[in-house]
Amino acid sequence: MNVGRIKIPALVIYCICVFAGVVALALISGHPSEGGLFENVEALYITASDATLKAEYYQIENQWSDVKITFEFKEDSSDVWNYTDWQEISENVENGTLYKEIGNLTPSTRYEFKAILQHDSEVISSPIYLFETYAIPLAYEASGIIDYTVDGDTLQVNLTWVNLSTTGVYTGSGQKVRFSGGIDAPEMDMEGGEEAKNFARGVCPLGVEVFLDLDNLSDRPYHDSLGRLLGVVYVKKNGKWVNVNAELLRWGQEAYPNHDWLKYRYYRSEFNPDEWLENDYPYML
Repeated sequence: MNVGRIKIPALVIYCICVFAGVVALALISGHPSEGGLFENVEALYITASDATLKAEYYQIENQWSDVKITFEFKEDSSDVWNYTDWQEISENVENGTLYKEIGNLTPSTRYEFKAILQHDSEVISSPIYLFETYAIPLAYEASGIIDYTVDGDTLQVNLTWVNLSTTGVYTGSGQKVRFSGGIDAPEMDMEGGEEAKNFARGVCPLGVEVFLDLDNLSDRPYHDSLGRLLGVVYVKKNGKWVNVNAELLRWGQEAYPNHDWLKYRYYRSEFNPDEWLENDYPYML
């Protein structure tokens, strides 16, 4: 009888061990679509015509072969999915983040997208996520990195890219960019001068990347009479484009209403500052 009493617990223990082993094996090699392979799938840096898609992935097992990830996206009203290029994933990487830029999108349009993983001929998909493009495309002829803020309406920029069709503008450091659209901030020895400089520095701090829509209608193409580049400065904040000229103008007219912030609006320019003051202007913080 004592022997029988010993065998029963042993059998139970054996069954428990087998069950635990099966569960552990299932957890290790289980279907990742059930375990939630993707997380934090989202669209970043959305504009009127492009967006950067992001997906964090995990639980990619080392024994998987031919692991690669892509994105699918489509217009909300369309039944046709578009595919980005497949990106190979190293077999030694279990967790990571994937980014993909997509372009040629339609302004003011709702899009659906999802991340797709393939391994060993098996395809796994994340849930569908949504984003909406802005209404107005952004045009720019050059981009660069902020060296420093000169004053409230002038920045010094290291140009890192210039459109080849933009004649007379070249890459390189030490280039001053003057805000176009008739804007004039107080001089540094005037009331509000230091505050305007600090405001511009806060929107465009040292080292940030900016995009320049240069003024095609200035008397000297893309430049003012002092040789400074003349145009609208854009910077990305929280995934949105910010028109720095517009931000300064809106802030300045409220903070220092006695100053003539549009002192030079009679200058030839392709930009209309009145549009920047409208409540529904799209490029705002």
